[in-house]
Amino acid sequence: MIKKLLYCLSSVLFAFSLHAQENANIPYSSNGIGILSSDNRLVYNSLGNTLTSAIDSISINFYNPSSYSSISKGQPIFSVGVDNTLRSFTSNNVTEKGSYTQINHFAFGISFAKIVGFAFGIRPFSRSSYNFSELISLDETQNMRHQYKGKGNSSLFFTGFSVTALNLKHHKLGVGMNLGYLFGSLENTQTAYIDQDAIFNSGVMYSTTHYLSSFHYDLGLNYQFLLDKDRVIVGASFTPKQNLSATYISEKAYSTDLENQNSYGYIQSDQTKGTVTLPSSLSIGVQYILNTRKKNQNAKLNSRLSFSAEYHNNMWKEYAENFGTNNNVSYNYRNTATYSFGVEYIPQQVFLERATTGYLSKVRYRVGTSFGQLPYGMNGSYMNKKSYTVGFGFPFVMLRSISSVNFSVGYADQTIKNMPSYNEKFIQFNLGINFSPSLNDRWFRKYKID
Repeated sequence: MIKKLLYCLSSVLFAFSLHAQENANIPYSSNGIGILSSDNRLVYNSLGNTLTSAIDSISINFYNPSSYSSISKGQPIFSVGVDNTLRSFTSNNVTEKGSYTQINHFAFGISFAKIVGFAFGIRPFSRSSYNFSELISLDETQNMRHQYKGKGNSSLFFTGFSVTALNLKHHKLGVGMNLGYLFGSLENTQTAYIDQDAIFNSGVMYSTTHYLSSFHYDLGLNYQFLLDKDRVIVGASFTPKQNLSATYISEKAYSTDLENQNSYGYIQSDQTKGTVTLPSSLSIGVQYILNTRKKNQNAKLNSRLSFSAEYHNNMWKEYAENFGTNNNVSYNYRNTATYSFGVEYIPQQVFLERATTGYLSKVRYRVGTSFGQLPYGMNGSYMNKKSYTVGFGFPFVMLRSISSVNFSVGYADQTIKNMPSYNEKFIQFNLGINFSPSLNDRWFRKYKID
């Protein structure tokens, strides 16, 4: 039955991804290797993306690899998710709308030997997606149209491990590392032609493409301690500055039909191997878990209320592209800081032992917010972002094993302080499943012989 469910789920998500929409207008994804996809982890998205201190026995947090050894011992977890984003971009009273859908992640995690954890999976890393045009008047009868298009993405296949270095009754210290392989391509294209409403538009084309193919790694740790019945978790994750191996292709061409690449006559076509310097980042978070007991007419409720806060810093000024003197580009990024907060409430956290309580008391209720800076802007002013999220975790039992369906919805607003006419708004929907096999299928069990 488990194999059938996994097969069905994988088939549905794969088919969904084949029909994914990639027509969202994200103008700043033209910079460098595009917009990083670092804030779309399903469960923690609804907690304001307080990722670093999110150490949970029934979910996989690959943004802090030290969490793997906290997964329920010998109980593997499969995690997969999809997100859909509706986006609205306004500049100078002109509004463009778009949407995109993508596989959020696929991951597998397990812990064993009481103190060791392991995980692997694949997740989006960056994306470029935009399509804009600009019309310039040449004279009373002719106009020049400039068309700007961006497409492509990069993904990260990762494998990680963690060890609980300190495993005492009231104190635990975990350390971990992810090692991954980053791959993908991102293309930016600009065309220019005389706009005459012709069937075939003749003009010129200029394009640049980044092909990424490189190893990538990040580090994490967490420290947990008890305060009476309550628990405090302090987490940190660090991604060092890294030089990613990449290939840069620059092309210029003219054509009598810009929609037909077979008609291009190339003026320039250069291919250069080099590196992209990805900046270092640091996240520090804390979570306070308050355990409470309440009574109702049916059973004692073992409730849990948790508060999370996180600070994230990214040294974007370190970003650089090294493809020779003629191909180096400066994007004038700034270093950024983001502050995130989240609250989760579980009326009944002892799910298996409290079957008599109502189902709504077993749902995980989540809410979160974050606000911070983005590295890019225009005219000397930079962009800021605010987001608000709410989500639910719906558990279900299969052969005495707890799995969950998680759903969240979020709203975000990106603005430039000194440019009130510029605004980006988007609504994001996330859906995913954490699937754990039956307790009867527990791995790494020791069997006793009578």
